[in-house]
Amino acid sequence: MGIISDIAISMPDVAKALMTSLISFYKTQKPHLVNESMIGFTKVLKKYPKLFTDLQPVLLSIERSLIVEPEAIKNFIWILGTFATQI
Repeated sequence: MGIISDIAISMPDVAKALMTSLISFYKTQKPHLVNESMIGFTKVLKKYPKLFTDLQPVLLSIERSLIVEPEAIKNFIWILGTFATQI
């Protein structure tokens, strides 16, 4: 997932498509993919905050108990704090 988010950050033309890819990994509800996707979301959103509109419905519908890795939890909290007014 780190590679996907790194490419999204360096190539603005494909950032939206790669965010969609991260979202599809997140939707699998497999803990390791959910946690890595959360980290990727944060990287991409720091550079392209407008992409949050693509992530918002998905983020609110997935079981949050799958986010268990400390780095993923930290990133989830950052997303919630940064986009609180939109949630």
